[in-house]
Amino acid sequence: MKKILTIAAVLALVSSSAQAWESLIARHYGANNPTNENWNLNEWSGAVTTSANATDPSWVIADYWTGGGLNYNFFLDDTTKTNMNDNGWKLTVDAYAQTNLNSAIMASVPSPQGVYQLKLGKIAGQQVIQLWTSVSNSMSLYGAVTNAVDGFHVPELIYDGNASGEVDMYVDGVLKFDNVTSDGAGSYPFFGSGSSADIGEGRYKEVTLEIYLGSTIVSHVGDNDPATEGWNENGFGGVVALWGHGTDPAWVVSDNNSGGGANYNFFMDDATQTNMSNYGWKLTVDAYAPWTRLNSAAMISIPTQQGDYQLKLGKVAGAQVIQLWTVSGSLSLYGAVTNAVNYYHTTELVY
Repeated sequence: MKKILTIAAVLALVSSSAQAWESLIARHYGANNPTNENWNLNEWSGAVTTSANATDPSWVIADYWTGGGLNYNFFLDDTTKTNMNDNGWKLTVDAYAQTNLNSAIMASVPSPQGVYQLKLGKIAGQQVIQLWTSVSNSMSLYGAVTNAVDGFHVPELIYDGNASGEVDMYVDGVLKFDNVTSDGAGSYPFFGSGSSADIGEGRYKEVTLEIYLGSTIVSHVGDNDPATEGWNENGFGGVVALWGHGTDPAWVVSDNNSGGGANYNFFMDDATQTNMSNYGWKLTVDAYAPWTRLNSAAMISIPTQQGDYQLKLGKVAGAQVIQLWTVSGSLSLYGAVTNAVNYYHTTELVY
């Protein structure tokens, strides 16, 4: 049986150099009513409805009236804006657009780096995510990402505190636009209907704005050879093939021999491990096991001062399975998650 682990957009270990690596500003999650999460309802005339969808779960905003609209906004005080400017910020949106592309389904964040807007919609059965920026105080389209999978997707905007005020955009963990700039000075972050002239319906699983304090220890991105990104290749016999898969893009580890294997490791010095222990760490893996039985050929391991953790990925009965293994005297299975969608999934371990 062919055993392949396809590591996609990001395999990253992040730690902080000062405090908890992220500090939450505002968050909507699941089927909760955003007004119960400290978001302010801003509604103007028109037949706009909201509802909780327990199946996803998500909060649904349905706006089919050109004369009205509805969104949820969050007040940013001066201290928060200063922190966003000095340290960085991240906007995460996990949403699904059931209707055509328009600004009825959107999220917006004003920051000292300018105003950024994400607009979501569906065109020809595909999910489309647009990034809009402010140019001379007028919003304009910067670029768009089309996803063939018609379901929820996770766009992220990240400002890492760089002096140039540049923002990067990721979709489902994959870098799509980098070094983006904007101007303008919006009043508050919001999500929902953008204007009274647009109509549409969207489901919001999550909308999170947070201070971004992370510093990357090591990462693998896309179809780059990990050996060129600071990882050490460790091959121990057998027929193991390694190559870049440009379509996803991803780096493929294909192990067809039960007598061998290959992995990539990274040396962490004492100072790094101390910082991880004192301030926290996060391991993020975006990977897909396309033809693999569940076994340790598709795995990621991290040793820390909090113990050893392993993620094992595989495919069982057409579904992706992710196992968490921990060490208590010996390595043992802690629990497993099965994903019916047979594709890439993002797994995170956070301390």
